[in-house]
Amino acid sequence: MSEKIGALWARQAKNGTRYFTGIIAANMAGLGLRELRAGIFKLKFQPTPPAISIIDEAAIPEQYRKVKIEIDRLAIRDALKAGEEVPGIEVQRGEALVIR
Repeated sequence: MSEKIGALWARQAKNGTRYFTGIIAANMAGLGLRELRAGIFKLKFQPTPPAISIIDEAAIPEQYRKVKIEIDRLAIRDALKAGEEVPGIEVQRGEALVIR
């Protein structure tokens, strides 16, 4: 339980930091400031790595494509229900507490 609470606090702190960073960035941009010194802190805008947006997926050459093979777990489950043997798997059963 304490792990969940700690994770919640961490997420809220991260979101709060993003919120205040956004406010500071908007105000600096509005004032035309590229750099600001505040006590021991130095705030400045710096360029980010280039981002790529796909405009036409069909026009991209094959050498830049990846093919991902995924295991169809639902098909395996259905095959097991039908009584088929599926090599390479292990069936595990657990327990869950149900409160009604």
